Amino acid sequence: MDDQGIIESALEAIAPVLQFEALPNLSSSATRLKAYIQDGEEYLFEAQVRSIDRIQALRIFKANEPKSLTAQKWNGKQLLIAPYISPTMADECRRLHLNFIDVSGNAFIRVPGCHVFITGIPRRSEAQAKTTIGMWTRPSALRVIFNLLTQPRLVNGTQREIAEAAGVSLGSVGPAIKDLENLGVLSRGIDSPRRLLSADTLETEWATHYPVALRDKLNGRRYKPLTDSWWKDAQLDGEKAQWGGEVAAFHLTSFIKPVAATIYSKIPRADLMVLYRLKPDPQGSVEVLDAFWPLSKSAEHPTVPPLLVYADLLSSRDDRSFEAARLVQQRLRDA
Repeated sequence: MDDQGIIESALEAIAPVLQFEALPNLSSSATRLKAYIQDGEEYLFEAQVRSIDRIQALRIFKANEPKSLTAQKWNGKQLLIAPYISPTMADECRRLHLNFIDVSGNAFIRVPGCHVFITGIPRRSEAQAKTTIGMWTRPSALRVIFNLLTQPRLVNGTQREIAEAAGVSLGSVGPAIKDLENLGVLSRGIDSPRRLLSADTLETEWATHYPVALRDKLNGRRYKPLTDSWWKDAQLDGEKAQWGGEVAAFHLTSFIKPVAATIYSKIPRADLMVLYRLKPDPQGSVEVLDAFWPLSKSAEHPTVPPLLVYADLLSSRDDRSFEAARLVQQRLRDA
């Protein structure tokens, strides 16, 4: 999780107890926050994200209080935002009068009229380990996550809309959303629209689990084409079928020369065989899988979303595919 994700997750975790508002800060890289205390009182904090797991590091952090806090123009207090603060570290923060909040909901805030001390809540990754593992083994959850990542507007759609886009049952959407919230990568959308908080991390996790948890469930079948270069002349209707794997990587990066072709399709297999003159062959160089997201026309050579191309390439044992995957990943990051 990046710094912004940690900040947003920590603010969400403490929200039931204390409300913070982010303020613009052009003078430094620190995040400035305004806390709303009971009876309308407000306090200013300059927050810095640090991953600290030693008491000595806490003392150094406290000793290096940002100079901006002592400036007359900024009457704020120091605030540590951490991925996790253990009970021992929390006690030390209290002794040092060091305000902190973490992603799990632990906190120490002491200002006039407000004293918050919450400790002992397990590290989020520990508290949610079983949930996270379960999520990555459920094909329906991977379908939901893929559609949320590739269709940004869907994040604020209804559960029915998400279910229709992902091709899953309505009942499987709620658990997937809850798991993402518990993992800290999806905001809860209580007072504002939902947002994916750490999309890069989520993309990497999805691509890692896709080959085992979902790809094998997409009715993959292999076929033999008439010629090795058949894909160069094959015209796919983007609303019905799209290129994945090496062919998609070729169209996206021009780096790799395809020796195998992957098609994600909503066309019945018998019709696809006739259309592209393919013959069933367990060792064939053409693999056809079921598409699991809404297809649409987008380009002369319709390709699946780059995230899926990246996952396809990662599942290959070919060194060429690994290098192509790196280029596609860069395209993902630049998007």
